[in-house]
Amino acid sequence: MVEDYRVKYDSLHRNFIAKEAEIGELKTNVKRLQLERSNIPPDRLISSFGDALEKMQIALSEKSTRVKYLVSDMEVELKANVAFNDDKNEISYQLPKLDDTLPPENLSTIRFRIKMLPGEEVSGEEIFDYDEVPNLHDLMLDDAKYQITSKGFTVGEISYEGTNRVEPGVVLSQIPSPFSLAAPKSPVDITIAESTLKLTKVPNLTGLSLEEAEEVLKSINLEKGNITERKSESPPNTVISQSVKADEEVEIATVIDLVVAKEKEKPVDVKLTKVPNLTGLSLEEAEEVLKSINLEKGKITERKSESPPNTVIKQSIEANKEVKIGSMINIVIAAKQRKIDPRLRRSQTNLRRTNPRKTNKNVKAL
Repeated sequence: MVEDYRVKYDSLHRNFIAKEAEIGELKTNVKRLQLERSNIPPDRLISSFGDALEKMQIALSEKSTRVKYLVSDMEVELKANVAFNDDKNEISYQLPKLDDTLPPENLSTIRFRIKMLPGEEVSGEEIFDYDEVPNLHDLMLDDAKYQITSKGFTVGEISYEGTNRVEPGVVLSQIPSPFSLAAPKSPVDITIAESTLKLTKVPNLTGLSLEEAEEVLKSINLEKGNITERKSESPPNTVISQSVKADEEVEIATVIDLVVAKEKEKPVDVKLTKVPNLTGLSLEEAEEVLKSINLEKGKITERKSESPPNTVIKQSIEANKEVKIGSMINIVIAAKQRKIDPRLRRSQTNLRRTNPRKTNKNVKAL
């Protein structure tokens, strides 16, 4: 078992050494290739850009368009190895190839600007006859139009692009680009930001019936919200108020709450009846009379009277007065007369004769 592990270890060790040798050889080849790569002198670098610009200018002039373009200058940023040649006393640039895998931090950033200087002719016209196109970015449409015309250009095509990144109505882009040169009266096309949220104006629903208001809202993709009723002089079911004012712009599908006139309450048909004269009737008779004309018996109280006991001597509402059906009538009846024991009566009479100032207050009623 130990011998097998030893054999495997030796095999892996040999492979490791072989790989290290291959890596060393690759590093040597990379260094050699880097030394063999030719450095680009500054004049050649700039002239190469000059050739590229000239080809681009020719390509632009060959195309038939209603706008004449002229490349006046451009900003350039390069990533390159920078070296100083002591023999020639100049700086050289070493641009990485497409297949190079170099860390960005190992490269120097070179920024410079290439500007075209006018010669005798540029496409048959003097470059000084061209004007600089204003920067219209982030301007509102009306301001952009003013800038275009005030600089001697004309307003070209106006297109719209949906976006929520900026305020609607702001210039997103333009052609020709800002600060480029163009012939006077050349058209400047602009693209305006347009909200992706579709808006609509809220209609005036006041005075419409609820059904008509629902149809109007539906026709412009707005939603009917809560419906509440309120007392009003307007015809019943007529819109008298809305949650969003008329002519205000809102998003599609916004909910609009409505207030409609409440249906007027129908007057209650109040039935009246005349109060009968209950005086002199017995309590039972009075109850029957009240019941027969849909009046209610109220509170019954007793009071001393010369009338027979249990006889009505007074009523809370006078006779012949009109009252609502179901009204309550309070009644006062004659109290029962109290009987006194004759023996107590004689005793009390004798007591008064002997002592007129004193009376017996403990006479019990039977």
